[in-house]
Amino acid sequence: TTETVDANEGNAESFYNSIALDQQGVPHIAYYSGTGRLSYATRGASGQWSSKVVDADSLVGKTPCLAIASTNRAYISYFDERHGHLKLAMQTANGWTTTVLDSTGVVGWDTSLALDVRDVPHIAYHEWVTGQLRYLVVGSIPQVVDEPGPFPTLYNTSLALDAASLAHISYLEATPFDLRYATQKAGTGWTIATLDTMGETGGHTSLALDHAG
Repeated sequence: TTETVDANEGNAESFYNSIALDQQGVPHIAYYSGTGRLSYATRGASGQWSSKVVDADSLVGKTPCLAIASTNRAYISYFDERHGHLKLAMQTANGWTTTVLDSTGVVGWDTSLALDVRDVPHIAYHEWVTGQLRYLVVGSIPQVVDEPGPFPTLYNTSLALDAASLAHISYLEATPFDLRYATQKAGTGWTIATLDTMGETGGHTSLALDHAG
């Protein structure tokens, strides 16, 4: 079955979407609207979708990633293309708040967001010009994980947290087009492995961890 989530954009394209389910199984979707803004939609009990603009600035909301906290409130990481910033939108009782998390360089392309057991956001993302893979825990400074080279349209970084809230990230090494995998080690930095070198591979990755991490 298919449903129309947002029909208000006319002929304008809506893309770069991210979906998450809350504890009741209700779907929530963050997306870059055809008007160039970060938007958010959720489905009500009657099956009708409602959508809202989260960040009304222009050219904001590309490559969003949505996560639902244990309180059923939504968090969205996304790229502010107009200013070149990584931003985070947090749902509150009165609407949304938006915060710039990283503004060094042209940062925030291809975000991947995960919440730890305390609902603290962890975000993996790229710096557009150098291609740096960066990782940030809200409340701390960004880390440079790897320098895989610039190729912004094929990254699709994917982040997952294990039971110890340590990060695992799959991503593209841009120069030889290989699939890479970075794992965070407690107190010792990162371990990086190249998983696939057969041809041009590693773009548009999606990562999940099993029960053993």
